[in-house]
Amino acid sequence: MLKIGVLGAGHLGKIHIKCIKEIPEYDLIGFFDPDEENSEKVEKEFDIRRYNSLDELVDAVDMVDIVTPTISHFECASKSLKKFRHVFLEKPIVTTLDEARELIKIAEEANVKVQVGHVERFNPAFLAAEPYLRCRSGMLSGLTRPFLLRNPISANPCLLKPTGWPNSIPGAPMSPSSSTL
Repeated sequence: MLKIGVLGAGHLGKIHIKCIKEIPEYDLIGFFDPDEENSEKVEKEFDIRRYNSLDELVDAVDMVDIVTPTISHFECASKSLKKFRHVFLEKPIVTTLDEARELIKIAEEANVKVQVGHVERFNPAFLAAEPYLRCRSGMLSGLTRPFLLRNPISANPCLLKPTGWPNSIPGAPMSPSSSTL
């Protein structure tokens, strides 16, 4: 069983916490969010331990779920990877291509996994439109590109029914039907 911690407990962070709590293969250790007022609410609402720092949380887990503003992704991910922690990272991955390359290098050196969340592929609106976007050859047309943009409707947890977590990480759930992030 992998011990996992969540960095960031805003709107999406709370969705991640809720979903992870429902996966028996993970032991949700806790979360860190620098917003003291929000952290107190999340701690009570989800009955989950709140850590006082990013480092304290990372030291306590095998895997880190990063659900913070994009500008902090590189710092959070690089610190986690350098401590040999697997990382699940919301997109956009980082703010520059150089940062992305550096994260790949750090992950390879630490021999740990990094997975980027692509939950929009499970958005019911996209799934319903997919048959209409296929070309005669059966391939998806370039018209799918607008669905790569995040919008307020797609952030609604009631509309997202994604499945699967990083199947390549030892101990991760393998069932494609599991209701996870």
